Amino acid sequence: MGCCQSELKCDKNNLIQNFKESIEKNSLKSLAKLIQSTEYQENKEKILSQLDNILCSVRGLKLNALGYALFLGRNEIFQHLHKAGSSLSLTENLLHSQGIDLIILICSKGYSDILSYYLPIYVQNHINDKPHDKTFTIDFNLDTGTKPAARTTYTAVQMAVQYGHISIVTIINEYFRNSSNIPFEVDLEQQDESTGENAALIACRHGNYPMVKFLHQKCGANFMIRNKVGESAIQIATAGSRLHPHLQYLQIIVYLVDIAGIDIKYNYEETLLLAEDKEIIEFIEKKLKLLGINAKKIEVEKAVSEPGRNIEDGHVEQGEHAEHIESRRFNFMTMYAVSCGDKDDSLVSSISDNHSMNSLFGSTLSEFHK
Repeated sequence: MGCCQSELKCDKNNLIQNFKESIEKNSLKSLAKLIQSTEYQENKEKILSQLDNILCSVRGLKLNALGYALFLGRNEIFQHLHKAGSSLSLTENLLHSQGIDLIILICSKGYSDILSYYLPIYVQNHINDKPHDKTFTIDFNLDTGTKPAARTTYTAVQMAVQYGHISIVTIINEYFRNSSNIPFEVDLEQQDESTGENAALIACRHGNYPMVKFLHQKCGANFMIRNKVGESAIQIATAGSRLHPHLQYLQIIVYLVDIAGIDIKYNYEETLLLAEDKEIIEFIEKKLKLLGINAKKIEVEKAVSEPGRNIEDGHVEQGEHAEHIESRRFNFMTMYAVSCGDKDDSLVSSISDNHSMNSLFGSTLSEFHK
């Protein structure tokens, strides 16, 4: 990866360029020799200052030495640079000034080794951060300006959940297992300010069955809460199956009902209206029948389109109630599509470097379920 590539604009200083090449080649041996060199030792403060400044730009994202090592997932290089004197706070500030938090970059890309090193430092410096301090924008099309910035209100751990990085969630869960004072960025129970969903509901939304099981069995995450439009985990997963039918939503819904104990009776008409997958519909109808509710999707749909029609269990859908159900379905699907659909499938993989780097934030939704 040479410095003349169009996506990289490099400092021409020879020694600094050597540092950059060591990062790119992931050569700890070369980096150590540079740090031990006479030129470095005699000009240490000046060189560190240059390394803490902008080293290169990847499609408009300005990175210093630590930031570049992080972006490329160079764990040993990242640690060695930091221990040699490169500034984490300046790296955080540089990234934050561009709308990206360092902790979010780590968790989104699934860099578990770097997180293990950085998390204690992060906790020490950010333990008192508040959710309202979070005002970042992630621009997935940094250099062209053809699309508006993609905004996200997800925390670092929520981004890890979204992209299926169980190793990241494991580290965070283990670190805070016996702690009640958890920074909001890494709190599994923090609710997203836009949707009102915690990590558990986000896993349901994105169709990640292994993550759902892990959060429930290993983390004790709360699947009982409802989001801002009053939808349960079952309804969120059911709605998700409409947008991404190839993912494991049936398994998630079965798990939520049979293992996690989510109440399938809650707003069951809405759940049936949301369901499109035949197996999901059959499962919901079967479970409702076992509970004495002989509701069928086709009957619920008729009740909505024909106010006053009886559903099979004898419940009468009055016009106002039927309209309320349809309105809630429309409102939820609108919210879901805006916050989930476009972002996952088209924008997230737009930053890359000649096929040698991952996308800015992990794999796409379809990729991390393979």
